[in-house]
Amino acid sequence: STPLSPQLQRGGGGGSSLSRRSPATQGAFTPYSHTLRATVHEIHYAVLCALDNEHNIAARAQLLKCVSVLVVHTPYNAMQPGLIFSILSRLHRYLYSAYESAASSSSLLPPTP
Repeated sequence: STPLSPQLQRGGGGGSSLSRRSPATQGAFTPYSHTLRATVHEIHYAVLCALDNEHNIAARAQLLKCVSVLVVHTPYNAMQPGLIFSILSRLHRYLYSAYESAASSSSLLPPTP
């Protein structure tokens, strides 16, 4: 397996303005790094949408594991600015709502002696 970071940085020198330009401004050729960035971004989006819409607890646990793998293996310095912030804010909302629902369901239980 090839690490993502070198692949993402080949299409224009990593952090240069050329590597962050949209493929439409570069003519007919779309560098592999742009395609890879778009694919990684779509994977993030799909996993987070699935997490938002899933109601099965076991499936949610697996989706949280997927998010953790994505976060560990994605070179965010080579991705769109703000991607990691959007992931963290969505996870914060998800975990806070899960905490609140657990707290409200525990308040429905009778008090323990």
